[in-house]
Amino acid sequence: MKLISYLFFLLVTLLGFVFAILNADPVQLNLYFTDLRSPLSLLLVFALMLGGLLGIFASLVFYLRLSLKCRTLKKRAEIAEREVESLRALPIQGGH
Repeated sequence: MKLISYLFFLLVTLLGFVFAILNADPVQLNLYFTDLRSPLSLLLVFALMLGGLLGIFASLVFYLRLSLKCRTLKKRAEIAEREVESLRALPIQGGH
């Protein structure tokens, strides 16, 4: 399994180097307050990382909401289990 992981890492690294070599031309990024001149590959990797971070932060809201709901449901389940156990401990009344 480690060999497969190393081979996968080597393949991704090799593809990254090829990507950087093929997209090494400098481009100008015009921002409102300044101009940025950088290789295309660097800007594309930066945009990919920024998009990934924004996606993580967006999904973090849903994760926190679900973890809160899971915690409240676990508490409700514990209360219900205790209630069932207390009802099982009661003696049966009536002779039906």
